[in-house]
Amino acid sequence: MTDERPVDHDARNRVRVELGTSFVLEAGAGTGKTTLLIERIVGLVKSGEARLDEIAAVTFTENAAATMKLRLREALERLRSDLAAEEAERERASRAFEMLERAQVSTMKSYARRKSFTVCCRSMMWIPLRAPKMNGRILGFQRLVWWPK
Repeated sequence: MTDERPVDHDARNRVRVELGTSFVLEAGAGTGKTTLLIERIVGLVKSGEARLDEIAAVTFTENAAATMKLRLREALERLRSDLAAEEAERERASRAFEMLERAQVSTMKSYARRKSFTVCCRSMMWIPLRAPKMNGRILGFQRLVWWPK
């Protein structure tokens, strides 16, 4: 039987569980960056390490931001109704769910308009490492950054 785990399984797991550590992720489209980001946000909320209003999830397009918010909504809904989770975790998920519409899940441009980048907050965001233009399209890589307390 072959191991079906991705080659970078251990690194992905570290991003999920080492919530006090900063990570840089570079990966192409469709490799699971958004899924990993949602898991990390939910992990921060679930553990009490951060409230949703202390986290910024920033991406390039409105479509990606909408998808991210939808996935975050689904994950928080699952957690707040998970009877196997501790009561405190479900309560944190409920509070996060209630503030989801005000959460900083947006494009970089939208985030920059709303927030001064000089304000230091505990946040998580995707920022471009490089964005070469190719045939009029921007092809880029993304990086996930989280600044712990």
